[in-house]
Amino acid sequence: MKQTTVRCVSWVAVSSDEQARADKESLPEQKRLNLEFIEDLAKYYPGTQGVLVAELEVIGSRSIIRLEEAIKAHDAYRRLDEMIRERAFDLLVCRRRDRIGRETALITTIEALCLQAGIIVAPRSSLPHQLDVAATRQNEGQRIVSLLESHFASAEIREFLRRGREGRAKRAKDGKFASKIPWGWRAAYDEDGTRHIHIDTSAAATIRYALLTLYLENGMPIRTIVDVLNQEGYRTQHGKLWTRAAVRNLLNRVERYAGWAEFNTESKRGAQYVRAEGKWPPIITKEDAQAIQEERTSRAGKSYNAERLFSRTATCETCEGSIIVAGNVDSRRPHLVRVTYRCINRCRGSHITDERMKEALLDAIDWLTKQANREQVLRDLPNRTTTFQAQIAAAERNLADIKEQRDRADHAYIVLARLTDENYTKISDDLNAQEKAIAGQLADLHSALADAEYEQNLRGRLDDIASAGRAVLEGDTATANAWIRKHFRLYVAGNEVSRIEYL
Repeated sequence: MKQTTVRCVSWVAVSSDEQARADKESLPEQKRLNLEFIEDLAKYYPGTQGVLVAELEVIGSRSIIRLEEAIKAHDAYRRLDEMIRERAFDLLVCRRRDRIGRETALITTIEALCLQAGIIVAPRSSLPHQLDVAATRQNEGQRIVSLLESHFASAEIREFLRRGREGRAKRAKDGKFASKIPWGWRAAYDEDGTRHIHIDTSAAATIRYALLTLYLENGMPIRTIVDVLNQEGYRTQHGKLWTRAAVRNLLNRVERYAGWAEFNTESKRGAQYVRAEGKWPPIITKEDAQAIQEERTSRAGKSYNAERLFSRTATCETCEGSIIVAGNVDSRRPHLVRVTYRCINRCRGSHITDERMKEALLDAIDWLTKQANREQVLRDLPNRTTTFQAQIAAAERNLADIKEQRDRADHAYIVLARLTDENYTKISDDLNAQEKAIAGQLADLHSALADAEYEQNLRGRLDDIASAGRAVLEGDTATANAWIRKHFRLYVAGNEVSRIEYL
């Protein structure tokens, strides 16, 4: 009996390098089973002889809708497209249809192109009844099976992603890292296999240097931080040169570095933001994280210019709008042009020169050099910490009471069966609403307490102003600007500084 030679392409795919090396559904295992199937093709389709002409593999996400996007993302799709157009094979062999893609549109597009070129797709999990292209095109049942399998492949990955999101959210609520251990920490294991998280001292030193020294203390813009880190020999997690994106990633993770577990920080779907106390040692303090976030807010917008000494340091007394840079020095004639500032809302007369602002600030610094004046500032400062601490304690007692009420309701409903479904649901909803409201109050109170504690630590900041103020102003502009924004708020009325607040 004459045998028909069938040119076969083996298609294998996994979603990650780790999965590629795993025992179950690994690339070598998929390749082995595909090759066995091709060698034994005659067992499934008598009168045929399978010949392997190419092996194509994908490592990475296949959650792609359009073939054009898949071709850009993975070279295997490009080669597959070329071989289909050249009609270079007769049978595409894979484990299941979800190996071809995760989205229904991509799978059906590839199958349609194959059929147009006289090629049949053969998933080993659901083989076609025959290798007859014409019959396959006319077989409505086979098309329905293909569409269903494509749909369930897409649904499977969506369900997988949903479970993954829920799992990461739960880990964050439990104070654990939402996914893998990030740069800055490492895991160590006891003899019994218990895992402990420790700070990676080398990585933590780089993180602190970039965030606290360069960004917060020296007030450097991101592009300057990149240059400094690279020039001084610091490298990223993967041993590469620093980029602006890498520094922004550090800034985006300050809450995690301060010991907070977070999830859904920037959800585009409106998913609930999760935040809990992390069960790992922090790299920076919570106060440092708050200061960095405030610094980022201060720098946000086009009006911030780190090359100008008083950028984002002053407020208009009339409208409380920001005072922004209005005129820049002409590099060709710097002696003829002054740096000026104006109200962002263009309040009449609110223009002031760099020199007048500096003069007013130096006067304030000189005034603080006298111990009696510093003591006067501290005497005028109200102590609000005790009030907020008492309010926080009361709110926490209310939360504990709600927990007791929920436990009693659960016992009455589940164990004693004394509550109807309707009553139990109503009680649960009421308790959830109360708990949510108190949790919101607690967040506000903790924020207010942090502000109050910051005010009470003013003595050290006043001493810092008195001892270092003039020297700082004569140094690097970006560093001086960051120092001013940390210690002062200037108020401008007309063309004068009307008052100065110590922060």
